[in-house]
Amino acid sequence: MDNNALSYFLVAQGFVVLIILIAITGLWLNYRNSRKLYLAIAFAAGLVEASRQLPDLMLNLFPESAQWGFLSLLLQFSASLIFVLALIEIKGEVGRNSLLLLGIPVLGFVVSVGIRFSIYIPESTLNQYLYSLPILFLTALIVGYAWLTGDKLSPSRFFLSMTSTLLLIVRAASPAIEDLDTFLLVYYMELLLFPVMMAALVLTEVEFAHDRVEKLLADELQREKDLRFILDHSLDVILTTDDVGLLRSWNMRAEQQFGYSEQQTVGKIHIDELFLDNYRHENVSDPTEFQSQMKHTSGDSFWVKVRMQTIVQDDKAYSIYVLRDTSDLDRLTEIEVELDRELQRVHKLREAKIKHEDN
Repeated sequence: MDNNALSYFLVAQGFVVLIILIAITGLWLNYRNSRKLYLAIAFAAGLVEASRQLPDLMLNLFPESAQWGFLSLLLQFSASLIFVLALIEIKGEVGRNSLLLLGIPVLGFVVSVGIRFSIYIPESTLNQYLYSLPILFLTALIVGYAWLTGDKLSPSRFFLSMTSTLLLIVRAASPAIEDLDTFLLVYYMELLLFPVMMAALVLTEVEFAHDRVEKLLADELQREKDLRFILDHSLDVILTTDDVGLLRSWNMRAEQQFGYSEQQTVGKIHIDELFLDNYRHENVSDPTEFQSQMKHTSGDSFWVKVRMQTIVQDDKAYSIYVLRDTSDLDRLTEIEVELDRELQRVHKLREAKIKHEDN
């Protein structure tokens, strides 16, 4: 290889290594954040693929070296095998059946390498395809498992499936190519497709994170709806205010009790405005109870039992007011007092009648 060709090859190999390093850096950063095993496995596959560039470089300097040729094939096969394991791990299905399936290309690789480097067989396209069967089978597994990474057609699933399919096509075409320039073109396509597949895994993790966030938001929204339903159907008026007493929540019971809608009160009315007496809001950490008179929009007043307490969250103070209308209880108390008086009057009349009869 002359100096110009070597310089060209070194620049090309350096660029490929840089692309691989960028892809595996993304995998490692995602692994540090999520601690998902498949990202660590894919990261290992990227390291193996990057290390493959050394024997490929040495093969260009020493084309007849069987040792560098064997090492290049071993690293190519190992990177693909580890990447398949990463795809299987996405679904958490690395079991006995998966390992037995992976054992087929591994056994085929051992046999093909043994024949290729220990027995002299004339070079031919057919022989090249026979030697390539294990890596082609393994690449076909990458295509299959890439499609199984998701349940719906997402960008990452499409990206991963298409790049793995292109990798299979390129690897399947390589043994039949005899022209050196065309072979080098296909060779560099194969080198670049592998880091592209790893980048697709980074996108896969981003989509997983997006789905988790959407689910968490949906769960949080549902919890808020459930809490709102409970508050709206509470027998008591439940209000919350900020640290200065401005209303921050207003349940359905409050709307019925005061006649104001939520749109008219939240962020617009101070809690003090609801009281008839000279009540002034104060933040208190201990639960506080008192009786007070409040007013409806119609002008009618009513007595309530007030329970309130101030809580602090994220350096912000919120006061919770629980109001129970005691007007009905007061009326019942008045009725009980009147009945008691009437019973006492009847009792006195009966005693007077008995005394009169005795006389």
